[in-house]
Amino acid sequence: MTRLKASLLCIYIVSPVLMSFFLLFFNINIPLSLIAFIVISFFIVFFGSFVGSKDSLYYLIIFLVFLGGVFLSVLYTPSSIYVHTKLFSMVNLVFCLVFLFYFKYEDFLKAIYWASIIIVVVGFIYFPVYNFYISGGGGTYQNSEVFKGFYLNFGLVAGLLFLCCFYLLDTTRKTTCILFSLFIFIVLSGARGPLLFVILFVLLSFILRFKDRLFSNGFIIFSFISSITIFIIMFADVNIPALERTIARVSLLFSDDKGGSVNTRFSYILETMDYIEEAIFFGHGFGSFGLLVVGEDSRFYPHNLVLEVWFELGLFGLVVTLTLLIFPVFLFIRTFGFKKWEYLIPYFYLFANSLKSNSLTDHRLLFLFSIIPILHTLAYNEKYDS
Repeated sequence: MTRLKASLLCIYIVSPVLMSFFLLFFNINIPLSLIAFIVISFFIVFFGSFVGSKDSLYYLIIFLVFLGGVFLSVLYTPSSIYVHTKLFSMVNLVFCLVFLFYFKYEDFLKAIYWASIIIVVVGFIYFPVYNFYISGGGGTYQNSEVFKGFYLNFGLVAGLLFLCCFYLLDTTRKTTCILFSLFIFIVLSGARGPLLFVILFVLLSFILRFKDRLFSNGFIIFSFISSITIFIIMFADVNIPALERTIARVSLLFSDDKGGSVNTRFSYILETMDYIEEAIFFGHGFGSFGLLVVGEDSRFYPHNLVLEVWFELGLFGLVVTLTLLIFPVFLFIRTFGFKKWEYLIPYFYLFANSLKSNSLTDHRLLFLFSIIPILHTLAYNEKYDS
């Protein structure tokens, strides 16, 4: 039963990447998220057992208050079209509650390991094709537009799983090979945010626990992986278009013209702050960003979770949302203190990415991984209470 639960959770984690993969290579649009949703729901109805705790119920209460704020804002939003689409997309976040009450911490660990293997396999298939494509080789891909967005989901998920393997799983030969492969693929993906955040959080953990980490397996492994990667970048005479693209994209961050992507986001942030001042406490209403800022009642967002929530739900909605996201961290630190804070790094990584990419309803992995500290705490309490 644990294997089945872990398998379903694994599919749920990697579904954004696998959906793009099947669409690109096989021209098949498989709604893996929906399939996982249906299968997991069926499993719960017939085989599920409730594993919640008092802390889980507290999280549920905060989540319901958060949802109440969303539905309340619908009453005064100027959006009449996109608001319905965005409300439906909230299912992505609500469904995470299922994992809180019917899955265990051990299920997450198994799912993370299997998901890492899947992403590595996808990477070995995808990047040779991608290198050939961007080098001018072309190809007969009916959905070649997928190339433009694939790297974002792949980079985000690969970075998440790298940190999970690095901090949550035991160090073995298999996990070391997975870590090496994931890091190489993160570099090749061209996803700047995930790459920089992975390096930042790993270095931060080493600095804060320098004495403990200096000769640890993790430090040796990361140093080896980083050294090999830097050597390839600096000295190896190899033509890797994906690597050249990554270097070019990262270099833009340190130039005067940071590129269309970053410039657009800065513009959205400035406009968002102006609109926030007009409705500080209650916001402009759910799904209203596109209509007010861009002039189109469709999917637009400031690429910043905090600003998006503040813009649409107001300061009250923002406080509730941050309370929802901080509550698991509070529980974890209350139970373990700061000695295991590195277990939270994958969650911090997702929150950091939420400040520069995607919309509220896209951050299902953030809300999913907000559950892990609660389940970890529950597993610890059950172990020492029994």
